[in-house]
This record gives sequence, structure tokens and C-alpha cells, in this order.
Amino acid sequence: MRSFLSREFSREGYAVRTAKNGFELVKAIHSGEQPDLIVLDLDVPYLEGGATVELLQRHKILIPIVIHSLGGVEPDHPLMLRAKAWVKKTGDPGQLKQVVRGLLEKHRLGAVAPVADKITDPEGDVPK
Repeated sequence: MRSFLSREFSREGYAVRTAKNGFELVKAIHSGEQPDLIVLDLDVPYLEGGATVELLQRHKILIPIVIHSLGGVEPDHPLMLRAKAWVKKTGDPGQLKQVVRGLLEKHRLGAVAPVADKITDPEGDVPK
């Protein structure tokens, strides 16, 4: 999935860097790579998504996060308080691209995504 999304976003003109797990992500950021946005799967190996978010917080890394996952989380879950959006994994990157584009535009303008933008499910379901 990483290589598929990397290819899809690269075609859109984004500079993409992938990480196999949360440790690799934090290491890359500490070595000087500063992404504008992180797309995070909750089911990454070695350090699942929630633990990755906690690790980012512990290291005071405040880069906006989009959760892209098959499973959902409750809107008031602490993980969602840190994430800017949740996009359900469907195999079609269209919705994820739309959310990423919108968040990057807001981020560049210095605006914060409102809470209503946090849950994005193509079927209209609230993540559980």
C-alpha cells in the first residue's frame, strides 16, 4: 500500500517519503526531514499507529496527521484529538488525495482544520 500511495501522490506532484514504521518516521524527522503532513496507517508493523502518534507527541513533533486506516476510532478518542482527519481505506486514493490537498492548503494558509473535517468516510459512516 505504501508504494501504491507513494506513486499516486508523486503523480500529483507531491514529494513523497515513506516510512515502514513509527520508529523510522521519527528518525527521519529528527535527521532533518520535515514533511508538511503525515499520512498514518494505524496498523503499521512494530509500532502501531496510536503508539506512533504518542511517540511523535513525546518528541514534540507537531506535523499534521491524517489517519488512513481500515478500522476506525471514536471521534473523541485521544488519537483523534491529535489527528487532523481520518480517511477510511478503500483502495481508491481519491478521497485521501482530496483530504490531503485540503489540509495542505489550510496548513499553508495557517488555518486549523475544524473538528467537522476530521471524519471522512466514503460511506458516510462514523468510524467505530
